[in-house]
Amino acid sequence: MLSDVSASIGRGAKVVLKGASGSGKSTLLQAIMGFVPFSGSLRLFGTPVQPGTIQALRLRTAYVGQQTAIGQERVS
Repeated sequence: MLSDVSASIGRGAKVVLKGASGSGKSTLLQAIMGFVPFSGSLRLFGTPVQPGTIQALRLRTAYVGQQTAIGQERVS
């Protein structure tokens, strides 16, 4: 579980999330996309991630999870 995390990432920056299995990397990305609940606050493109804004934010982002199925094929 993540706690006391703060980051500001500039436009066009490349970021690597590195950590042990179970450290919260995927959970952080899922929270940013509004797929899992979180406490505290998240902002994406300067906009708070919350129920009223998540659909518009998702239109500006892409997320491919670890377990993604495309038709009959799997991407790993």
